[in-house]
Amino acid sequence: MRILGSSQYVVSSPELIQSILRNAKLFSFDAMVATSASRIFGLTNEGYKVLASGEYLIALHKVAHEEMMPGPALLDMIIRALKAEAQHFNEIRYNKRPLNLYRWMRDCFTMAAIDAFYGYHNPFRENAKLMDKLWLGN
Repeated sequence: MRILGSSQYVVSSPELIQSILRNAKLFSFDAMVATSASRIFGLTNEGYKVLASGEYLIALHKVAHEEMMPGPALLDMIIRALKAEAQHFNEIRYNKRPLNLYRWMRDCFTMAAIDAFYGYHNPFRENAKLMDKLWLGN
C-alpha cells in the first residue's frame, strides 16, 4: 500500500521480521522519517533532502548508540531525564485546573526524553506547540 508517497509493507511473520532486522540496509524508513519530520518541524527542502539521504540518520544512530552505552554519558542522560520529570511533578501543585492525566503523562515523559537527548534548551521547550505536532501531526 502507498503511505506518505511511498510503498509500505506489513510484515507479520516473526521469521521475516528477524530477517528484515538483519538486513536493515535493504529496508529503509528514511523516506518516512524525512516526510514525518518535514511535516512536524516544517523542514525546508534542504532539510528534507538531508534526512531523506539517510546519512544523517545513520550518523545520529551511531552517536545515540555511543552515548547510551553504560558509562558517564548515559548516567548524565538519565539524570537530565529525571530532573525534567521532577520539574513536571513539582508544577502540579501550582496547577489549579483539572488535569488531563494522559496528556500530562505523555508530555512529561516525552519532554524528559527530549531533555535527556538534547538538553534543556531545545525547540520543544521554546515552542510548546511542537509537542502536539509531534503527537498529533497537526
